[in-house]
Amino acid sequence: MSNYTKSTDFAVKDTLNSGDAGKVIRGTEFETEFDDIATAIGTKADTAGPTFTGTVTIPTINLGGTTVTSTAAEINVLTGVTASTAELNLLDGVTATTAELNFVDGVTSNIQTQLDAKGTVSTLSDLSVTATVDEVNVLDGITATTTELNLVDGLTAIPDYSTDTFTPVVADATSGGNTATVGTANGRYTKVGRMVHVTIQLLNIDTAGMTSGNQLYVRDLPFTAYDDTNEMKWVGSLFSAGVATADAAQGPWVPVIDDNTNRLTFLGTLNSSSTMPDSLKVSDILTTSADIFLSISYEAA
Repeated sequence: MSNYTKSTDFAVKDTLNSGDAGKVIRGTEFETEFDDIATAIGTKADTAGPTFTGTVTIPTINLGGTTVTSTAAEINVLTGVTASTAELNLLDGVTATTAELNFVDGVTSNIQTQLDAKGTVSTLSDLSVTATVDEVNVLDGITATTTELNLVDGLTAIPDYSTDTFTPVVADATSGGNTATVGTANGRYTKVGRMVHVTIQLLNIDTAGMTSGNQLYVRDLPFTAYDDTNEMKWVGSLFSAGVATADAAQGPWVPVIDDNTNRLTFLGTLNSSSTMPDSLKVSDILTTSADIFLSISYEAA
């Protein structure tokens, strides 16, 4: 596309003197001018229905009195759009932000249908929670702060709590041997962490068939005592009926648990010598209606 530029200055010829060869207008000069005009006209766009080829550069577009400020990149967003005017007009008045509209990015079907396909949450198991309702309800009423609760972060052992019953066995040996016939043999324990508290009730102890000179044991305690290298002994309290008293110099019998065992024996509480006090023997059970009640606490292994 070219612009027309005059090749011959015809007006200047009027100022030349008569007889000056330059004063003559030649046909070739007209030919050049008309050729330049034809070229310029032929390469200009018509005002009505022009057809452009190549790259067209338009500095400003004015449509109906409004200047278009969109960039080419912004206008090119429309490339491939198949939405109708009515569909595009649905955006008219939308106040959602770009971030909010992007929430539907990737949605491939009716949103309600997709939500319905996810099902409903009706129980904790729907959320893969394995805790029971009772376990979750432990949190009910907690007033501790996050910082206070975080004090248990990193604990590798959590103190346990349990309580149950067991059946104590009266015998004449640490294992095997002979056992007594007991009318009622009740045992109950409470365990908090490693500390165990035991109560035992033995009614109508019949030692028939047992070796009378052997030490008397109560076996099958619920937990084995802690193995202490200093030969720890745990001592409890005792009430008995139909049982011989210890030597006067040694005081009353007390139940004793040795470390690393799950049995107890009965020893006198006093001894003036360096040896251990006497222990309760099978022969010290004086009647078939003898009763023993005891309680003792010890540390489990």
